[in-house]
Amino acid sequence: MKLRRYQTSMVDEQERLRTLGKDRILMVAPTGAGKTVVMSAIVQQCLKRSQRVLVLVHRDTLIRQTANKLQVFDIDHGLIKAGYKEHRSALVQVASVQSLKRRELFAADVIIFDECHTTTSYEICSTLFTQFTKAEFIGFTATPWVLGDAGRLQKLFPEMVTAPSYRELIDAGFLVLPRYFTYPDSDRLQIKGSKNANGDYTEKALNIACNTPKMVSLCVREFLRLAPNRTGICFAVGLDHAYALEAAFTSTGVKCAVVTGETLDSDRLTAYAALERKEIQLLISINVLTEGFDCPSIDVVVIIRPTISKSLNFQMIGRGLRPSPGKADVLILDFADNFFKHGSILELTADDYQDVKGDRRNAPLKVCPECGEIVSTTATECPECGHAFEVAERIEKEFIETTVSQLEERRSLKRVKTPASKSKKPTSRESSRENNLEEYKQNWERRGIKLIGKYTSTKIKTIFCCDKEHEWGA
Repeated sequence: MKLRRYQTSMVDEQERLRTLGKDRILMVAPTGAGKTVVMSAIVQQCLKRSQRVLVLVHRDTLIRQTANKLQVFDIDHGLIKAGYKEHRSALVQVASVQSLKRRELFAADVIIFDECHTTTSYEICSTLFTQFTKAEFIGFTATPWVLGDAGRLQKLFPEMVTAPSYRELIDAGFLVLPRYFTYPDSDRLQIKGSKNANGDYTEKALNIACNTPKMVSLCVREFLRLAPNRTGICFAVGLDHAYALEAAFTSTGVKCAVVTGETLDSDRLTAYAALERKEIQLLISINVLTEGFDCPSIDVVVIIRPTISKSLNFQMIGRGLRPSPGKADVLILDFADNFFKHGSILELTADDYQDVKGDRRNAPLKVCPECGEIVSTTATECPECGHAFEVAERIEKEFIETTVSQLEERRSLKRVKTPASKSKKPTSRESSRENNLEEYKQNWERRGIKLIGKYTSTKIKTIFCCDKEHEWGA
C-alpha cells in the first residue's frame, strides 16, 4: 500500500528515534489522517527485523479495523479476543485489552497501543510496561490529553512524532472543513452537581441539564433548519436522553437508531450499515462512536453531550472529518457549549499536543446572531446566511472616540491646574498634537479609520488615518 508523504515522514521519524535508542514514542495524528496505515507500516518494518509485535486495542471495531489493515499490508497476524481462535505462532498479535488480562501474555519486542489515551489506563498495560522492560513501546492517538491524569501520555512516551495539523490536512484535501454552529445565549446550559472520578460531569448532572423538553426541541429544530438533508451522528448523555431524542426526531420524519455499549455487536453493525446506505438519517450514540467508528459519508455531527475532556470533544468532532465523494464540509451542531470550553479543532497545532492539560486557548471567534454559525472574528459576512457583521471599524470608532475624549479631558484638567499668570504658549509639538487630534476627528467622519498595532485606554501607539500615519502620545 502506498503511503502519503506525511505518513512516510512519520514512519521515518519514529525509525530514526528508535535507531537512537528511544524506546517510548508517542505518534499523534488527527482523526482521519490514517493512523492505522502508519501503524501497519511500522509493523511491517518490525517484521523485517524479525521482531514480535503486540498491538493493543480496546474496542471490537478497532480489532476489526486493525486486522483488515494488516491484511492490506499482507501481514500474517493472530487475534487475542473472545470469540476468535488464537494464532499464537504469528509474529504479530492484535489483542483486546479486556481479553489479554485473562490470557497468557504475548512476549513482544514491540508493543503498540492504539488510542493510547484510553488503552494505557487499563491495568494490563501497566503490567506490560513493568514486565517487558526491554521492549519498545509506541502509542497512537489523535488526542494526547487525559482528563484527571494530566501528562500521563507524555510521561509514558517522552518522544513525540506528529502528523500535519487539521488545518494543513484540510488544505491538502485529506480532511473536510468543519463548520461550527451553536445556539442563542438565552438557552445556554446550566450544569450543576459534582464531577466524576476523572473530573468530568456526572451522567446525572448531564441528564438534568440536557434531557429537557426545551433542549431536545432546540436540537431537533436546529437540525431541521441547518441539516435537513444531511446524514450524521448525534452524541447523547444517557439512555433516557438518547430515547427522548430518538422520539423527537422520529416525530418530525427523521429516521433514527440508538446504539449504546449494551447494543449487540450484530445490531450495531446493522445500524452502521444502514447509516452508510442512508436508510437512516441519524445515529444516536451513548459513548460508542467516539473511537473506531468510520463512516466517511456522514456530513453532520450533533453534539448534545457536554464534556470537560478535550480528548472526548475532539474525538466526537473527528468522526465527521473524513472525505467522501460529493462531501464539501461537515456541520458541527454544538448544543453542549463544548466549543466555548475547548475552541476550534482548526486551531490545534503541535504546541497543543505538548500542553499536557489541554488548556491552551485558541484564536477568538464570534457567533452569527442570525444562524448561529461560529466564524472568524475578521469575517464581515456569515458564509451560511449572509448576515453582515458590524464592521470592526465601527467598534474601533467608539473605542477611539472615548479614548480621544479622555485625552482631551486630561489636557483640560492640566490646564486648570496651571496658574494663569504662569501659563505658557503651547509648544510646536503640542500644537501639532492638537492639530492631529482635530484632523483625526474630521477624517473619521469623512472616511473612517483603521487601527494598526496595540493600544490602551490611555495611549494609542500608532494610528493610520486615511493612509496618513500619526503618532499620538499620552
